[in-house]
Amino acid sequence: MDPSSSKPCIGWRAAIAHGRALLPSLRPGRLDATVAEERGKERLKRVFWTALSSGLAKGVNALSMLVAVPVTLTYLGAERFGLWMTIASLAAFLGFADLGIGNGVLNIISEAYGRNDVDTARKCVSSAVAVLAGIALVLGFLFWLVYPHVAWGRVFNVSSPIASKEAGPATAVFVAVMIANLPLSIIPRVQMAYQEGYISGIWQAASNLLGLVGLLAIARLGAGLPLLVLAFMGAPVVGNLLNAVGLLGFQRPWLVPKRRHVDASVAQRIIWVGSQFVMIQVGNAVIGYADNMVIAHALGPEAVARYAVPAKLFALVPMLLYMALAPLWPAFGEANVRGDAGWARLTLARAILASAGLCAIASLVFVGFGERILHLWVGPTATYSLALMIGLGVWTTVSSVLAAIALFLNAANVLRLQVACVLLTAVCATVSKVALARLAGLPAIVWSTVGASILFMLLPYSVYLAKRFGRIGRPAPMSAQSVEHVRV
Repeated sequence: MDPSSSKPCIGWRAAIAHGRALLPSLRPGRLDATVAEERGKERLKRVFWTALSSGLAKGVNALSMLVAVPVTLTYLGAERFGLWMTIASLAAFLGFADLGIGNGVLNIISEAYGRNDVDTARKCVSSAVAVLAGIALVLGFLFWLVYPHVAWGRVFNVSSPIASKEAGPATAVFVAVMIANLPLSIIPRVQMAYQEGYISGIWQAASNLLGLVGLLAIARLGAGLPLLVLAFMGAPVVGNLLNAVGLLGFQRPWLVPKRRHVDASVAQRIIWVGSQFVMIQVGNAVIGYADNMVIAHALGPEAVARYAVPAKLFALVPMLLYMALAPLWPAFGEANVRGDAGWARLTLARAILASAGLCAIASLVFVGFGERILHLWVGPTATYSLALMIGLGVWTTVSSVLAAIALFLNAANVLRLQVACVLLTAVCATVSKVALARLAGLPAIVWSTVGASILFMLLPYSVYLAKRFGRIGRPAPMSAQSVEHVRV
């Protein structure tokens, strides 16, 4: 008995039962709903900060380019500047060098995060680093074999003695920097998978600023093009290295790559998932970037400018939107694993509506005031075609919706459907462009893309999502064990 009371103490089982009766909000169903709601809010908060830091990095990069172009043009001269720009453009082609492994890591770790599965995440990082290190060694060895036998001045079509002399060393520095960065490139993807992309965004902004400072220093010292390439393009390597120290040394030391954690089955899965992402990227590249080649062949090089200038104007809004929505990819992946289908469905619907609405509004502005905007931007020589502008506006809206849907499909590992749809769209759109370009002119190019994308991508994706969410219905309640994992 309690010394201060004449009433006997109730047993602990009775006390728990009494507490549950008094606090019905703590019943499992309501607790699960509360936990899911809090997780959803946390995801959106992380999406916001990641998008913000990514915007900061893009802004610093744009500022760097604005400052770097006049500085390097003055320092290098026209021919060496052209050599520098050509070498820098090779970075886009080396984006495929990782064979999509970064995206595979993003998917696997985001799923492991949703299951609180540390072991799979550890094996994924170690296996991915091993595979990327192997790719880097192979690429480095092949370049080492080829380098002495290539006349690099002829490759870049430069004629001055100094440009011819610097072409080879500058290319070698560029390749060395890209190869060194290959194993480090998964660090931002790991952070993205844990919905901490805002950390890598800050490091990327710092790297861009460091690259600008290095470029200005090299230009002031007159140290030559190879060192300029090293200073400007080596800065992201330094940023990724320091970021890796922070992630693996302090934040998540259990992810430090170790030989005993390399798993052949996990590596095989990473490569398989990554290869599908590569096929999707290739298909999207054909859909988005083959237009200029078709136009140049069918209508002549001068027609490319009449198409490319307004196309770049319309592409601005989807680019900014994707930067803001990209952090939803790992958030969708984690939500799918935890069974938060309601959050995923609602967030995807909002992303689609926001993308379509903002792009439609921007497109109406560009169509209505496009002639004036183009003249202010590139001068009175810019030509204005209403049919082309309307087509670009429709494509901008459709592509933004497809991008939002693709983020969910990527996270859900619905890759085979995307591979089939994207490749079919690429083939059909290209054939249509070649057949109709001479008959209907520039508008046929963009309308071919619109028609093929709606028919072979948007419709199949919509049918899949309707079946998926219709089958799932309401999300299943979480188990008590899952609730404990969330609390931990």
